[in-house]
Amino acid sequence: MSDEELSQMVSDAIAQSGAAGMQDMGKVMGILKPKVQGRADMGQVSQMVKSQL
Repeated sequence: MSDEELSQMVSDAIAQSGAAGMQDMGKVMGILKPKVQGRADMGQVSQMVKSQL
């Protein structure tokens, strides 16, 4: 999975969850995990979510 594709999925998940800050990271990760598990490193996903929140 490319960084661009992952970044777009993170952006979509943030919008979908209505996340407003770091306190909402769990909501965003909950949406992303089933979509990216096995396709991307979860550590990288977590870093990308943190950078976009």
